[in-house]
Amino acid sequence: MALVDFKLNVVDTAQLSIRGLESVSQFLELIADTVLEMQQKNGVSTEKVLGIGVGAPGLIEDGVVKDFALWGKLRNIPLAEFLCERTSFKTKVDNNCNTWLFGEMWNGYAQDCSDALFILNSEGVGCGIAQAGVIRDISGGLGHISVNFHGDRCYCGSRGCIETYCSTDHIEQKTQERLVALQRVGDTHRYPLPIDFKTICRIVENGDMLFADILLEAAAALACGIVSLIKIFYPQIIILSGTLFEASNFYYNSVVMEIQSQLSSGVALPKFVRRNVSDTLFEIGAAALILQEIF
Repeated sequence: MALVDFKLNVVDTAQLSIRGLESVSQFLELIADTVLEMQQKNGVSTEKVLGIGVGAPGLIEDGVVKDFALWGKLRNIPLAEFLCERTSFKTKVDNNCNTWLFGEMWNGYAQDCSDALFILNSEGVGCGIAQAGVIRDISGGLGHISVNFHGDRCYCGSRGCIETYCSTDHIEQKTQERLVALQRVGDTHRYPLPIDFKTICRIVENGDMLFADILLEAAAALACGIVSLIKIFYPQIIILSGTLFEASNFYYNSVVMEIQSQLSSGVALPKFVRRNVSDTLFEIGAAALILQEIF
């Protein structure tokens, strides 16, 4: 959560954990209480608060988070209505990738671009698309494009979705399965279990190629989906972000090179940039959901 002023400066931030929450009501109360606490802490009077902008993973419909992606306990969350009633502040809710891209268009890499893609690769895979300066809502579409009809079963019910190759959870799972298999044949490998994606990326970055093929397969799957979007929307710029891109130069470079190799001749190459998750463009994008009504 962040308090953002009219010049798009982040004034204050707070971080909340939702892991222990068991119900939608607990989730809503936690968000509302923290909004009001941040307002009080910073001495901001109610009449000076223009509103609340929210970016949330999953499918958003009329301010309701229909399916809070990656957190199956929370569905049909009436976030906009509840926050508006509880705080008296106007509230707008959008998909998190759309929100991030909105921040890029207001104050980031896509300020001078009418056509842009924002790709998020972390626990899940999502994208935001801007065409002719307008963000097109395809919430959750990229991660659940199937690139292998005979692939692993995804939680969405389909097989071979992009997420089954390049979400951080799946990369960790495939790496651990490999280490277990090595142990069964007597290979007492130096990497202990469990192993997280940051460690996996660091091992490859340091030149040990034991897990490189897992990252290369993930890069090829993601690139396949992005190439399809390029051929439909012809973006000027593609912004690659998420914890996996932040953890691995090898993965970032592999995705970009794979996209370039898959594009047919004659298709203009977009500009590629990387956005760190720790940057404030997501918070700025959420604030811009409200600020756009003034400017």
